[in-house]
Amino acid sequence: MEPGTEAAAALAPKRTMDPGLSWRIVSDGALSGAANMARDDALAQALRPGTGIVRFYRWSPATLSLGRNEPLTARYRDFLRLNPGIGVVRRPTGGRAVIHDRELTYAAVLPARACGGPREAYR
Repeated sequence: MEPGTEAAAALAPKRTMDPGLSWRIVSDGALSGAANMARDDALAQALRPGTGIVRFYRWSPATLSLGRNEPLTARYRDFLRLNPGIGVVRRPTGGRAVIHDRELTYAAVLPARACGGPREAYR
């Protein structure tokens, strides 16, 4: 990168979300990890063009969620063995393991093109 281009890139206009989206807000209580992932999947399947959904929820019991391609390693199996009562679930998204306990979680479901495409959405 040439000198000075970093500052120019920082000042470049950012892509914005489609302002024409109609948003639905969903607030659920505490659910098991499996129920939370099933609910997120159902909302994604029910998504209609021109709409977005934001869902707020909690976890009960505390749950270890694994990213889509993350293996359930011996480290995680040991953790679960030493902490009986903690659930385990696999997320449909990537990322590393997360322990969900006494937190408010959100999921946003929207058409991929609403943010300029999947790659642009992560910027």
